[in-house]
Amino acid sequence: MDQRFKQFSGLVDNCEFNTGEKETTCQDLQGFWDMVYFQVEDVDKKFDDLEKLKARNWEPEEVKKPVKIKKKIVKVTGMSSNLTKNYM
Repeated sequence: MDQRFKQFSGLVDNCEFNTGEKETTCQDLQGFWDMVYFQVEDVDKKFDDLEKLKARNWEPEEVKKPVKIKKKIVKVTGMSSNLTKNYM
């Protein structure tokens, strides 16, 4: 994360002082910041998860697996031959 902030700072300088290989626009800065912000939100979520884990005395959360319901296959016998006879 530290590298991303340094990179963003460099891009701000490029935009402000018109330096760098290519022109850095405000839209470039906004796009880069949006990318960085997703990473910041991810780090925040990880800290929230740690707080929840701490509140449970470091016991992992129990994940309940959904119970799979097996469908019964019902075979119908004799019906197809009766239908065939009716068409003849």
